[in-house]
Order: sequence, then C-alpha cells, then structure tokens
Amino acid sequence: MGNHEDYLLQPHLSPRMRMVWEKVGRSATVKSFEAAGESMTDTIPWLRDHVRLFWKSEFFQCVHAGIKIDPPEVNDLQTLVHDHGIVPENRYAGPLTVTGHIALEHAAWFAGDGATVLEVEEDTLHPMPEKGVLCIDTGCGKGGRLTAMIAEGREYRLISADKEQP
Repeated sequence: MGNHEDYLLQPHLSPRMRMVWEKVGRSATVKSFEAAGESMTDTIPWLRDHVRLFWKSEFFQCVHAGIKIDPPEVNDLQTLVHDHGIVPENRYAGPLTVTGHIALEHAAWFAGDGATVLEVEEDTLHPMPEKGVLCIDTGCGKGGRLTAMIAEGREYRLISADKEQP
C-alpha cells in the first residue's frame, strides 16, 4: 500500500492530510481513473481487500516508503507508507527491503551504514544483496521512468520505461 491508497482508504482525512494529498497528486489520480472510464472511489472495496502494508519473499521484502526495524510489521503506518527519510538517511541494514516513494534519478542500493550507496545498472543481472534498501522509484509520477524489479532466485534485474513509451 502506498500513500495514495492510504489517503483514499481513510474514512476521514484531517484538513492537513487532505491538503497533503492534493499536493502529492490527488487530482492527477482522479483524472487517470476518469481517463480509463473508471471512478477512483469505486475501487475502495477492492483496495480494502487487496492492498498490503508489506510483502515478503524468501530473499527480500517490499514496503512502499520505508522501514526502520525488522520485521516490517513492527513498523508504524507512517514509516511503511509515508516516510521520506529512510532512504536518504541510509540507516536500515536489516534484510533486503525494496522500496519506492522517494524518486531518484537512478535506482540505488543503500547499505544501511549511513554512507554506502550504489547506483544499480538496469538490464543487468545482479546478485541479490542480503541487507539494506533497494529503492527502485525513478520518478514515473514526476515525469521520470517506471522501473520494475525482476527477481530470479538470488539475482535480480531492473527494467524501466519512459512515461511516453507504450
């Protein structure tokens, strides 16, 4: 679950939260649903049944925004869905966690030592790090690219497409 889903699923947003949601793209989200002939609010029941705060596999786990401690379920909603500090602070050195939410020019792996950051080359098979954060948000919502991770056992590759591509 990401911040937009959280805003949509909240029964009552405070005036401050409504203002934040407007600032981070509520109108664009509504327009994208309308362009597809759908209503954003019609998706609420489906979202309630299907979104998750985190996902785990054998070799990595995923959260939308950030993680402070392992396991993901002991982190609060703010950290998992809305946090903007986890990636730049580079302090999480637990099991590999794939995130988005913080748009980077290039996907990068953060070792969790406060210093080591490695840009990840796309279309190349990489060994899966055991620890740290892999941020794959390359700014699709801000005119950048949509990047996806393909896991192949203990290896992975990133692929991305520009917004203009079909």
